[in-house]
Amino acid sequence: PAIIGVGPRHIAAGTVLPLLALPILAGQGAGRRVYYHPRRDGEKTEREYPAKVEAVELSQSHAAVLAEGKIYIRSLKGPPAVTVLPAEGSKGDDGVKILSMRMTLQDILVYSTSGKELVHYDVEERCPINEYRHTESILAVYPNNLGGTYTAFLDAKGMLQVYNAVTEVSLSPVDHDRVGKIRGVLWDLADPSVFVVAADAREAAVLELHTFAVYDYSLSGPTVVPVGGAIRRSEVFYESIDFESGRDDPTTLTHGEMPVGVQNGRVTVQCQQPGELRTSDLASHSGIGSALRRMSNTNSGPVDVEEMERVVMRLAALGRMELAYRLCLSIPRNEKMGTDEGGRDELMRLIARQAVELLEVDVAILAYRECGDADRVAFLDRLVQLEDVPMLQGYLRVLLGQKQAAIESFVRAGAPREALDVMCDAQMWESAKGLATTVDQRRLPMIHRQVAMGLEDKGDYEGALASYKEALGEVDESRVEDSAEHFRACNAGLARCLCYCGMYEPAARLCERIAEEDVLVECAAILERMKQYSLAGRLHQRLGNLERACSLYIQDMDFDAAKPLMDQVSTPKLHLLYAKAKEARGFFKEAAASYEKGGDMESIVRLLVDESQLNDPRKAMNLIRKGRRRVGDVTGSIEFLTRARLEEMAFEMAVRHDQMPVYERSLAESEGSDELVEERYRSVAGYYKERNLPLEAAKNYVLCGEYEVAMELCLSLDQTNVSVDETAASVAGGRRWKLSPHMELAIDIAGRCHDEGLVNRLVDHLLRANAGLEDDELGYHQAQSIYKLHQVLGNYEESARIAMLIAKREQDEGRYKAAQSLLLKTYKDLYRLKMRIPRELWERLMLLQSYILVKPRAQLDEHINAALLLKRICQGNVLQSFRKHAAQTLASAVIECMKSGMKAEAHAYACELMRDAELRNRISEQLRKKIEVVVRKPPKGDQQAFQEALSPCPYCAAPLPDSSLSCGHCQNIVPFCAVTGLHVVLSDWSSPCGNCSFPMRYSMLERMLAHEKSIVCPMCSEELAASAVTKLSPEDALEEAEKFKRNFTRTMSAHENRS
Repeated sequence: PAIIGVGPRHIAAGTVLPLLALPILAGQGAGRRVYYHPRRDGEKTEREYPAKVEAVELSQSHAAVLAEGKIYIRSLKGPPAVTVLPAEGSKGDDGVKILSMRMTLQDILVYSTSGKELVHYDVEERCPINEYRHTESILAVYPNNLGGTYTAFLDAKGMLQVYNAVTEVSLSPVDHDRVGKIRGVLWDLADPSVFVVAADAREAAVLELHTFAVYDYSLSGPTVVPVGGAIRRSEVFYESIDFESGRDDPTTLTHGEMPVGVQNGRVTVQCQQPGELRTSDLASHSGIGSALRRMSNTNSGPVDVEEMERVVMRLAALGRMELAYRLCLSIPRNEKMGTDEGGRDELMRLIARQAVELLEVDVAILAYRECGDADRVAFLDRLVQLEDVPMLQGYLRVLLGQKQAAIESFVRAGAPREALDVMCDAQMWESAKGLATTVDQRRLPMIHRQVAMGLEDKGDYEGALASYKEALGEVDESRVEDSAEHFRACNAGLARCLCYCGMYEPAARLCERIAEEDVLVECAAILERMKQYSLAGRLHQRLGNLERACSLYIQDMDFDAAKPLMDQVSTPKLHLLYAKAKEARGFFKEAAASYEKGGDMESIVRLLVDESQLNDPRKAMNLIRKGRRRVGDVTGSIEFLTRARLEEMAFEMAVRHDQMPVYERSLAESEGSDELVEERYRSVAGYYKERNLPLEAAKNYVLCGEYEVAMELCLSLDQTNVSVDETAASVAGGRRWKLSPHMELAIDIAGRCHDEGLVNRLVDHLLRANAGLEDDELGYHQAQSIYKLHQVLGNYEESARIAMLIAKREQDEGRYKAAQSLLLKTYKDLYRLKMRIPRELWERLMLLQSYILVKPRAQLDEHINAALLLKRICQGNVLQSFRKHAAQTLASAVIECMKSGMKAEAHAYACELMRDAELRNRISEQLRKKIEVVVRKPPKGDQQAFQEALSPCPYCAAPLPDSSLSCGHCQNIVPFCAVTGLHVVLSDWSSPCGNCSFPMRYSMLERMLAHEKSIVCPMCSEELAASAVTKLSPEDALEEAEKFKRNFTRTMSAHENRS
C-alpha cells in the first residue's frame, strides 16, 4: 500500500501502480480503490472512487477520501451513502479544489481549498462550522486532537500558522530564519496545547523537532511560545523566562528517522530500519518524567538542584504551572541554585511571575505566599473570583507595573474608572484630564493641579497659570479630597506663576493671603530674579529679613521704604550701599552721613572736594591729616589721595618718598576723564625717563598714547642691554619661552597701534643682526620675537611658519613638550580662525604627541598601543626628528615590539640600533646585551607576522589599521585620538576637549574615569570633568570628522601657493 489511513476501529489502504502498468489496468480502477479492514473481527470492504486517491482519513464512524480535489465522505457503520465536498452547485464551487485534509476523532474534518480557505466541517451534521480565509494557498493542515480547536497549517510560502477556531485568531509561532524547511507538525496527544514542528536541520541532513506551547489566556492574549531544552531566565527581567532561548536546543533525530507521534512529551520515531520504532523525551520535556517520579518518591536520594531548576522552568514554559509549583516545593529551601544565588525563593518568584502571565491567579498566590511577599498575595486575593479576562489582565498588569498596557486592558473591559486610577498612579495627567471629564469630575481639580505642577516644572508658566486657575475655579470643597492641602498647593503655585508671567501686583496681593514661609521665600527669590526688588523686599520684610529687605529697597531706589529700616540695621555694607544710592540721587549730605556709618572716609573726602557736591576742601584736608597721623602709612596715603582725586598731592608724595609704583596702581584704579588720566601717565613717564628707567617710561608712554616714543625707548633698550651672547646664555639657561620685557612691550605697541611705519621699524630692528641668514638659521631670540609679532598683528600663516622653525629647534634640543605646546598653540589659533592648517604642522604635532604618549601607554600595560606609536615614530626618520634621544627611542621600540609580539619589527629596530656605533654607545651595557640577543635571533620564516587590528575609516568606512592616519581608499587625513594616538572611529567618538578641540576615543576615557573623577587631556593638559565626557552619536561624530577635514581643504595661503 502507498496510502494508509488509521482510525480507532478500521485501517484503510490504497495503492498507486507504476506508470508502465497504468495503460494495461486502466479499465480495472487502478489507483482509485481503497480497501477497508476492521481492526477486530469484521468483513473487509472495498470502495472505488471516481479519481485517483490521494489521502484517506478515518474516525470512529466515518471515512474521508481525497481524490483529485474533492473529498468523499462515507459512513463506516450505516448505509454506503457518500457526501462529496465541495458539493456540486454550491457557492464558491467554480474551479475550487481541495488541497489537503485531516479528520479528528470527534468527526471534525479540517480541509483547505485552492481558494485560500481553511474549513472546519462537522461530518455528523454535514455542515461547515468555521471558515477562515488566508492570504496564501494552504498546502497542509494539522488539527489538534481536541476537535481541531487549534489547527496548524502550512501555506504556499512555506510559512507555518496556528489558527484558533474558537477565537478565529491566526498566530505565527515559527521564526523561519532559525529553522530549515518545515516537513510536518505533530500535536501532543495528551496535551492539546503543545505541538512539535519537524523541520530540516540547518547543518545536517536530519530532522529537528521544535516544541511550541499555545497559551489560550495570557496577559498578551492568545500566544504561541517556543520551548527548547536550553530555556533559561531573562537577562533583563530576572523573574521572567527568556522565550527566545526556547528556540535553541531542539530535539535532533538521526539520519533517516521520521517522527510518528507525540504523547506527554515523548516522541515515537520510525527508524531507518523497516518496522523498528523507538521513543525518547523531547528536549523541551527532558527530565520532567523522572523529576515527577522523584517528587512522588520521598526516599529517592539526593536532589540535583540545578537539573530541578531547569525542569521547573520547562514546566512553567509549557504552561503546567501547578506541576511547576509542586516540583519547586520539593527543592530544599536552603539549597543554592547553580545560576541563582537566591535559592528556591527566586525560582518560586519566577513561577509566580509566569503564573501571572498566564492569568493563573491561584498558583501565583501560592508561589508569592511561599516567597513571603504579603503585598502581592493580598493584591491577588482580591482577583480570585474575577472572571472578566480583560479586567483581570488590567489588574495583573498593574501588579507588574505595566501602566500603559493596564489602561488599554481596562478600556477594552469597559472599566474607565479603573483606567483613570492607573493614569493618576502613573502621573499621566494629560490623559487623565480628558478621561475624568466624562468619568469622574470629582477628580478634575486634583488632576488640573497636577497638570499645572508638571507644566511649571517644564517652564510653561502661562499654561501652568491657566491650569492652577482651573483647579481653583468653582470647586466644591466637600467634593475635593483634602481640600485644605489642595487650596494651599494651588495658591502657592498660582503665586509663583504670576511672578514668572510678569503679573507682579496680583502676585503680591496673593502673597499677602499666604501664610507659609517657604512659599513666600520662593516668591521673593523669583521677584528678585525678575528685578522686582521693591516687591521682593516687602516679602522679606514680612518674613523678618530686615537686612535683605533694606538691600532690595536700596537697589530699587525705594528710599522711602528703606529709610525706616536703616536705623534697625548695623551692617556697614548696607550703609555704604544706601550712601551710594543717595549719592546717585544727589542727596550728598545724607550720603556722607551713611558713608560715615559705613566707615568709608575716602568717599566722604571725595564728596567734600568735589565742587559739584559738598565742595568743602578744607574739611577734606583736615580728614586727610587726621588719617595720616592715625595711620602713618605712605602707601595708604598715596592711595587715599588718588581715590579722593587729589592726584597732584599724591604724585608729589610718590616722588618725595620714591613710591611711584604705588601711585601707578592707584592711578589705574581711579576714575576720571581720558585727558586727565593721559596727562598723569605722561608725568609718570617723564619721572621714569629722568631716572634712566626706559622700560617703565615706555609702559607709561603707551598708556598715554605716545606709541612712537615708547617704541624708541624699547628699541634703544634692546641695543644697549641685550647682546647675542646674553641671548644664547638665556637660551642655554632654559628661559626659552620668556621674551625680554622690553621686546614684549615693543611687540604689544605694534599690535596696539597697527602703524605700518612702527611695525616695519620693529621688523628691521629684529632682522638687522641676522641679515643674510636663511629662515632655518635665524637666531632663536629673533625668531621668537618675529613669531610673537606675527601673532599680535594677526599674520597667522607667517606665525605658523616661524612656529615650525622654533619647534624644530626645541625638538633638536630634546625639549619635546615645549615644541608640542608651541605647535598646539599655533594649531588652535588657525583652527579658531578657520584658516587652513599646513599639513607639515599637523604631522609634526602628531609625531610629538605620539612620542609623549608612549610612556603613559606602556605604564598602563597597553604595550601594543605603545609599540604602534613607536613604530610610527621610527618610520618618520627617528634619527632626524628625535636625534637627541634616538638611541633610547629605538631601544624602547625593540622592547615594546617584543612585548607585543611584533618580532619582525623588533629585530629590524635592534639591527638599526646596533649598526650605528654612536647610538650603540648611548645605551647601558645591560640593555645592549638584551638587544644583541634580539639581533642574533631573527624571527623564523614560517612564524606568523603580527596582524594589526583594523577599524573603519570615519569617512568611507574602509578597513584601516588602527595606527594609520591616512586612508588609501578615500585619500583623506584621518584624525587621531589624543589619548591613544590611534585613529578615531565613528562608533567610539567622544566629545572633543573644550580647550584644544582634539577628538578622543570614548571607551578609553570611560576606562580612565572608572578610577578617577576627572582626568587631564593628554594633548593640552586641561582638566576633563566626568560630566563633560559624553559619547557622540554616529551622526555627530561624522560632523566632527568633516569639520576636521575642512581644516586641510580650505584655500591655500599665498605663501603655500608660492612654495
